[in-house]
Amino acid sequence: MDSDAKLPPLPEPRPGQTNRRKLIIVAALALMLLAGLTFWLTRDEEGKKDLTAKAEGAMQSAGLDPLVSTARDLLTPSPPPPPTHSVGIAAPGVPADGTLIQGSVAAPMELPVPANEQEAGALTATPDTLAEPSAPPPGVMPQQREDSVILPDFVHNLANWLVARYRPVQQGGKGQINASIQAANMRYGVNMHGMDRQGRDPAGARAYILHYVFNPAMLEALYGIYADRLIDEVARAALAPDQGRALNEAQLDDLYKAYAAFFADLAAVTAGIAAMPDLKERIETMHRASLRAVNLHRQLTENVFALDEARENKDDASIPGIEARIENLNGRYRSSLQEQNNARAALIAAIRNNGHGLTRRLDDDSVIFLARWTERRMDRQADALDAVRMASTLLTDLSQRFEKAGSAPQKLTETQ
Repeated sequence: MDSDAKLPPLPEPRPGQTNRRKLIIVAALALMLLAGLTFWLTRDEEGKKDLTAKAEGAMQSAGLDPLVSTARDLLTPSPPPPPTHSVGIAAPGVPADGTLIQGSVAAPMELPVPANEQEAGALTATPDTLAEPSAPPPGVMPQQREDSVILPDFVHNLANWLVARYRPVQQGGKGQINASIQAANMRYGVNMHGMDRQGRDPAGARAYILHYVFNPAMLEALYGIYADRLIDEVARAALAPDQGRALNEAQLDDLYKAYAAFFADLAAVTAGIAAMPDLKERIETMHRASLRAVNLHRQLTENVFALDEARENKDDASIPGIEARIENLNGRYRSSLQEQNNARAALIAAIRNNGHGLTRRLDDDSVIFLARWTERRMDRQADALDAVRMASTLLTDLSQRFEKAGSAPQKLTETQ
């Protein structure tokens, strides 16, 4: 055989007809999968399930069973890990600055779920959170409901405000709190931090929120949602503040106990107000005495100016009469002031006595402020006193929760 002879080229291998069809199907499916990913992200759950079933059927018909599980994994990713709750109390001798802490304060006391909670207002909650949750893993915050008007940011803001109003002492002893009902009303009644205002008109927004919140059922429902969170948020604001110096364990315990006493006094005052059947009459008596005093003061001022003018004009004939009117008005003015003070003192004493508590953390001005506020609500809603009575019950429970949080032993767990 001639070695220089050229051999004909070998024929190129050709895939079988069946294999060619499979390759075409694979390429088409890959393009369809890539094109459908964006469409997939916009589907609801039912649409996603239907699309997954159709994709699996098509691949099985084409003999591509190994790709079925891969496609299922792509279309059904695993859920993200649960969040870690990082709030708690520092252990003795361990600073809280810059430390990620885990745990919780003392277990809160349970309140009965109100029978008419569903009728109180719209609570935005997932179906899973409405059911009784199972016990979460250690260190994981259980999922909680959220209200659609009083938002979680309200609790966060309130906790920071309470901590900012506490002034600790460095070497033992008790710190001081500078919180008042008037200041809280200005902050949350005017600025409405953490609330859905439902419009830009401040007066309309306040009226809407007050109508929504201030009734017995909704007060109880909101308290059930946010009471535990407030305890945790206070610890977070004290031990890991966004700015300023962190408190130590002893100072945080003192803060809890100081506010426990404050809330107990507030509960006693609101209970005393709710127990007064003649609240409107007493406040009306104060109001009438105040109006008389204002009117007499105006007349007294006018006559003092008239006396000065008569003296400047040397109108000696008019001076004795003006002086006599001034003397009479002075006596009546002092009497009206005394009447007003007596009515005010009687109202304060009745409220404190009805509350069965010393309530000395709330000054007289705060007691009158709450009484007048309640009386105005009575003109607008029939269940105003029932709402005040419910508020007193919830404040009593909140006081006990703060007292328990300040007395319970705590742990510090660092997370990596």
